[in-house]
Amino acid sequence: MERHLIKTVNLQNGKLYEIIGGDRFLLANCNINLEIYEERYNVPMLSGCGVKKQRVQLSICDNLDLTRPIDMDSLNNVQGFNIHAELRRTDGVYELMRFDNITPLSIDLNGEWVFEVNERLNIK
Repeated sequence: MERHLIKTVNLQNGKLYEIIGGDRFLLANCNINLEIYEERYNVPMLSGCGVKKQRVQLSICDNLDLTRPIDMDSLNNVQGFNIHAELRRTDGVYELMRFDNITPLSIDLNGEWVFEVNERLNIK
């Protein structure tokens, strides 16, 4: 498998929400990098034909402004996460983007949080 970063999009005014007991709570304000990767697989049964798959990740690296302290005990209660953020389009208009179907890939309590987007995006 080969993996290539094909596009990074900076999202602003991000809101990271946690889902606890079916309710949504604001966990942090942040800026987010949306990273679009292309994965290529060679399939020997298809004469080495290449198969492409797009994978989208949300990465929160800096400026994570938590609304409350986070530790392992508090994360044990979390059932899921949502992210809302704004994308500045080429015409200068801000568009609200919602990521409700995300899976945490890694959470560093002192650093970067990375989520996989489990839905198809149409970003030019």
